[in-house]
Amino acid sequence: MEEADREVLEFIGDQGKTAEQVSDRFPAFDLERLVRAELARPRRTNPVKSQSRHTPADEHTFYVLTSRGAEAIGLAPYTLHSD
Repeated sequence: MEEADREVLEFIGDQGKTAEQVSDRFPAFDLERLVRAELARPRRTNPVKSQSRHTPADEHTFYVLTSRGAEAIGLAPYTLHSD
């Protein structure tokens, strides 16, 4: 894992961060790379509403660690938001 990956995973932490928070802190980072590596995953703020075809503009997508991502940075593998 690259150092930038570790820094972003640590920033996401066990509470999760919005895509906007991550891009503000790490503007050039490709967050989808962590998703493809199964280290983080997107989670809608309101899972019930996200099932509809239209997602309201005021809903944010949070990125949370998977158990694999948590382990990669030394957290317990089953954090509050992980899978």
